[in-house]
Amino acid sequence: MQVTGIEDVAAPIEHVFAELTAFDALERQAMRRGIDVRRQFRGAEPSIGEGWDTTFRFRGKERSAKIILESYDAPNTVQFGGASGGLETNTMIELVPL
Repeated sequence: MQVTGIEDVAAPIEHVFAELTAFDALERQAMRRGIDVRRQFRGAEPSIGEGWDTTFRFRGKERSAKIILESYDAPNTVQFGGASGGLETNTMIELVPL
């Protein structure tokens, strides 16, 4: 299954990319929603192949997911891979200036 979304944003591409890759802020948002987030990298930013281990409750069960940064090409694309149980995901965010 492939899901695609398009959103026009009235902001410079560099600013949008910086917001989408503000990993500290995204981790804090997840923790406020009850998700346990554990970094599997050192420093402020992950390198390719590094990421996060997460634990959360979904539909009454404790679940876990591993999220890996697969590519990072500022300010154009960022791609993540994920695995939770038998489900594998691939998320690619591509920015195109208007």
